[in-house]
Amino acid sequence: MELDQDERGERDFFLQLVYVGLLHFCNFSALNYFVKSIVASVCGIIVLILYSPLTCLMGSKPNLSSNLSSSIQSNVNSSYWEKDLPVGHDDSSPTNILFGETILSILMLLGLVWMLNREFEKAYRVTFHCSRLSTKDRRQILNLKNQADWLLHNIIPKHVHESLKR
Repeated sequence: MELDQDERGERDFFLQLVYVGLLHFCNFSALNYFVKSIVASVCGIIVLILYSPLTCLMGSKPNLSSNLSSSIQSNVNSSYWEKDLPVGHDDSSPTNILFGETILSILMLLGLVWMLNREFEKAYRVTFHCSRLSTKDRRQILNLKNQADWLLHNIIPKHVHESLKR
C-alpha cells in the first residue's frame, strides 16, 4: 500500500505538530521537571497508540447492517479482512516503515525533552542558589563596611576627618 503525496504531506504535517507540541513541554516553568517529562511521555505514548497501524485498521472496519445473516456476515468479514490484516511482520510495507520511523522519532524527542527539562531545572536551581548567596554576601559586606566606617569615625578625631574631606 503506497501512500500518495497528499496523504504523506498530511502525515508529515501532523507529526511535525506533534513534535512541536512535545517540545513545548519544556516551557512549563511552574512544574517540576519530573511532572513535565511524565506528561510529555504520556502524550507521546497516546500519539503512538492512536497512530499505530492496528488502531488505524480497527477504525476502518466496515459497518455491516444487522439484517444480514451471521453466515453471510462472517464470510464477508473473513474475505474482506484476509487481504488487509497483517499476517506477520512485513517490514517492507510503507506503513510499518513509517510507523517505525515515527516511534524512533517520538522516543528520541521524549529523551530530549527529559534531558532538557532536567538541565533547565538544574540551571534554575543553581541560579536561585547563586542569587541567594550573593544577596547574603552583599548584606554581610554592607555590614562590614558599616562597622569599618564606625571604627574609623571613633578612632580618627572629628577635626582630622573634616580636614581629610576637603
